[in-house]
Amino acid sequence: PYTQSGWLEISTMGVLRARIHRTLRDADRHRRYRLYCPMLGWLHHDEGCLNIHSKVLIVDDELLMVGSSNLSDRSLALDTECNLVIEARGDSRLSAMIAAVRERLLAEHLGCTAQDVARATAQQGGLHAAIALLDRAGERTLPSVEPEFDATLDAMVPDRHLFDPERALDAETIVADLVPRDDLQTDTRRRLIGIAAG
Repeated sequence: PYTQSGWLEISTMGVLRARIHRTLRDADRHRRYRLYCPMLGWLHHDEGCLNIHSKVLIVDDELLMVGSSNLSDRSLALDTECNLVIEARGDSRLSAMIAAVRERLLAEHLGCTAQDVARATAQQGGLHAAIALLDRAGERTLPSVEPEFDATLDAMVPDRHLFDPERALDAETIVADLVPRDDLQTDTRRRLIGIAAG
């Protein structure tokens, strides 16, 4: 989405998105990376935004992935997710099908037809130029955005690994890290004495 909902999301997910965006942009030697957010002509982003929760990955008309998992350690390692992946592997029919899915998806967010997207992409020689050509102000649009970056929030929000662990955190480890050893032993002794007395 163009914006996050509320202070908590802005202060966590918004900061993490801005960090990832900067990392991808800095790694893009050929300046091909863009972050697009779908917009509705009648809905100003100050009042809210279109929030699309689907996960679709299309790479060079050779790979299509649709499913429930996010590109995160938690989603790929801990949560119960399911993705369907189709690889063309040189099959021109599958490549054409993947391209057609991409064109239909872009058409939905640009308020045009899949044929319009295919024509504009062929005419312009690339997706960014095609999106710019098909963009119609005041209607469904797909503008390229630069997430707002708040240096103060960035300094306060921990690294993503706290929010996105590679594996489930062990409860004993959390307690050991947060509770001083003496307090933990005293509390454990009290509980054991309470159980024995009961």
